Amino acid sequence: MFSPICMAVLLVSIALPGHVWSYGNGRVEEACVTMVPNHGSPAQVSSAPFSVSVDRTVYKTGDTIGVTISGNTPTTTFEGFLIQARSDSSKDAPLGSFVISGTPAQTLKCSASSDAVSHVNNQAKNSIKVNWMPPKDNISNIQLRATIVQTKLVFWAKVPGPKMIYNGTGTSDGVRIKASADSLLYSCVLLLLTVLLRGF
Repeated sequence: MFSPICMAVLLVSIALPGHVWSYGNGRVEEACVTMVPNHGSPAQVSSAPFSVSVDRTVYKTGDTIGVTISGNTPTTTFEGFLIQARSDSSKDAPLGSFVISGTPAQTLKCSASSDAVSHVNNQAKNSIKVNWMPPKDNISNIQLRATIVQTKLVFWAKVPGPKMIYNGTGTSDGVRIKASADSLLYSCVLLLLTVLLRGF
C-alpha cells in the first residue's frame, strides 16, 4: 500500500493543471486567447525591459516579415514567450502564420495552423527572431504582440510591436527595386533621345 506521504504527492501531481507542466516546453495553447499564462502571479504593469521589432512596417500579401524579441540590454534575458499578430482590435483571432528557421522556437495552433509561436525550453535567452507571413485575404493593419516571461513569476503580457500598415499596391523591397530600375531605364531613354535630337 501507498504511504500517506506518497499518496499525498500522487494526488497533488494529478491535481496540477497541465499548463503548469507546459511552461518549460512552450506548449501554451491555453493562453492563446488572453496571452496571459497561468503562472500563479499577475502580469507586470511596468514597462517591459524587452522590445518587439519587425523588419518592415509596410507590408503586402506574400511578404515575409522578420519579428524579433530582444532584451533592452545585453544582459536582459527571458525564459519564455508567446507571439501573435492581430488587427487593431486585440479581441480578434491571431492572423497570418509563423515560420521557424534556426531559432529555438515552435509554432502553435490557436485558431489556425502556425498562427502563434512560442519557446521550446526555459533556458535564458537575450533575443529570438522568427518570420511571420500575412494571411492571403487580409487587408487590415496589423500589430505583433508578445507575452515575454523573464522568470516563471515575472512576465509582461501583450507587449506591442510596431504597427504594420497594409499596402495592397505593394511596397515591398522587390517592388521598390523594380520601380527604381524602371525609372532609371526611362531616364536613360529620355537622355538618349535628347542627345540624338540635338545631333540633327
